[in-house]
Amino acid sequence: MLKELKSENPNQIKRTLVDGYVISTIYLSSEIAMIDSALSSMVDLLGGPEELGVTDLRKPGFYETMVFKCDAEGKVTNWSESDFERYEDEDSAIEGHNLLVKKWSK
Repeated sequence: MLKELKSENPNQIKRTLVDGYVISTIYLSSEIAMIDSALSSMVDLLGGPEELGVTDLRKPGFYETMVFKCDAEGKVTNWSESDFERYEDEDSAIEGHNLLVKKWSK
């Protein structure tokens, strides 16, 4: 099942329900990008992502697509992302969102 969902979040670019997963693409404000950058620096100081067993947060970009497990209405049931990508511009983010929709539709 593939369904485009509406969002009340003004930073949400696209939100799609795909076979028990919601694929969400958002614009990351400069404040969030600064927090993300600070977190990446802390991870580096503590030995790096491999040492800590965390995802490498240093991918550049101001748009992000994440995939979460959800119920039939698109409400997230598990906030641990199943997949994610980052993009530098909105066109790339929309294209990337569509590629993840195709990937998770299989």
